Amino acid sequence: MAHVRSNFGDLFLARLPILESVIHMRHERWPSQIPLIYSMESTAEPFRNYTGVSGLGLFGERAERAPAAEDSVRQLYDKKLTPVGYAKALTHSRETLDQDRFGVFNKMNMQLADSAGQTKDILAADLFNLGDTAAGARYLAADGQNIFDNSHPIDDGASTGDNLLASADISNVAVQAALTLLERTKDDRGLPQMIMGTQIVVPSEQRFDAAQVVKSVDDSSTTDRAVSPFVDDNFGYVVWRYLTDPQAWGMVSDFMKMTEGWVWLTQQGLDLDHDVDIRTQTAVTVATERFDYGVIDWRGMVKNPGA
Repeated sequence: MAHVRSNFGDLFLARLPILESVIHMRHERWPSQIPLIYSMESTAEPFRNYTGVSGLGLFGERAERAPAAEDSVRQLYDKKLTPVGYAKALTHSRETLDQDRFGVFNKMNMQLADSAGQTKDILAADLFNLGDTAAGARYLAADGQNIFDNSHPIDDGASTGDNLLASADISNVAVQAALTLLERTKDDRGLPQMIMGTQIVVPSEQRFDAAQVVKSVDDSSTTDRAVSPFVDDNFGYVVWRYLTDPQAWGMVSDFMKMTEGWVWLTQQGLDLDHDVDIRTQTAVTVATERFDYGVIDWRGMVKNPGA
């Protein structure tokens, strides 16, 4: 819908005599939180394929002069990311721009950038919000299971992987369970990877609960000023403002950045194009961007749905 003067009577037709300012309904955005969780990658190709390979098993004893037992890595699961276009257009009549006394419409390109940023942050958080329940391909890791699941297949065939905790509110015990689950994570030969959790991830509603658990010098679960079990750890929390469930929380590790875990793949950054329809003198601004995103390896992040 084009912006025309009749839709903004206060600004153009009535021109309210005591109008002192126009309130722009736009967000003063904080920096995107996507790089906190995702590996940021770019490509000029139409798509990118990700293929995993397993590690090696354990050494075995060898008798004197006996040949060493052979082992080999195996190809694992594939995942394909294909950037697609996202776009939004603004149109203004020539009269609207010419008589824009308050500079409202000449500033709307800023709102295009704001809208683009909001879109990406919401999409990025959506994988955490629905990664344990939604059935769509977007919410699956490369192994075909939900991003957060109790039964990720392990290539050794003898065990499964787990990155979904039993529902519990944030507490010392629940955080310890998350740390332990990460440390017990197995590679595709069934060997522990000793992944170290670095930060609790919480929605806005749980910021103070997270701070109380991991930042207090005293143990928040006691009344006798016992020392917090996390006080000497280089451990913190991050508020992921786009999480929609006020109860759910998670834990991340550096492992996500060391492997192809959560990937944000950009093919074209935000681009603004301008043109004028010569017949109607309507100015058009179109913002476009191309990207894709997804989870390749489920390891390195755990989720607790909350109690």
